[in-house]
Amino acid sequence: MKTIKIIYKIIECILIAILFILLIISITFMVKKYIFKQELPTVFGSSYSIVVSGSMEPTLSINDLVIIKEYDSYAVNDIVTYKSGSKFVTHRIIEVVEGGFITKGDANNGNDPIVSASNIKGKIVFIIPKIGNFIEWLKTPIGLITMLIIVFMLLTIPYIINKYRKEK
Repeated sequence: MKTIKIIYKIIECILIAILFILLIISITFMVKKYIFKQELPTVFGSSYSIVVSGSMEPTLSINDLVIIKEYDSYAVNDIVTYKSGSKFVTHRIIEVVEGGFITKGDANNGNDPIVSASNIKGKIVFIIPKIGNFIEWLKTPIGLITMLIIVFMLLTIPYIINKYRKEK
């Protein structure tokens, strides 16, 4: 019985730590984006983007979350995120040319215009499938408040339960 309580406590601590880290990262991204007006904010040297089109199918799907890290150089077959006008595009480098890179979506027939190295924000280093809607929700006031409430409840409910048990 005591072993189960210890395991429960460890799992509870891990879950609280994960939620707390997600909350801090979410707040940091929000502050950098909305207060400091960074278009693609970074935390720990990485940023993220949510895939909004099927141009990289089957490698990337709509609502996949991609973690982007900036590098000094990029090569053919790297999947990069770059600034194109007022939006960000995530496509694969298919050729290195003078003045930049030629990119293309895996599902597209045609190439993109030449992308200069200065427009590339980073290379995809990690993909989390289908979590984009949840991340976007976390960035809303209601999502942030809900996460705060969940963390608060996870921290206080065990103490309330223990206090109630001790009173009996």
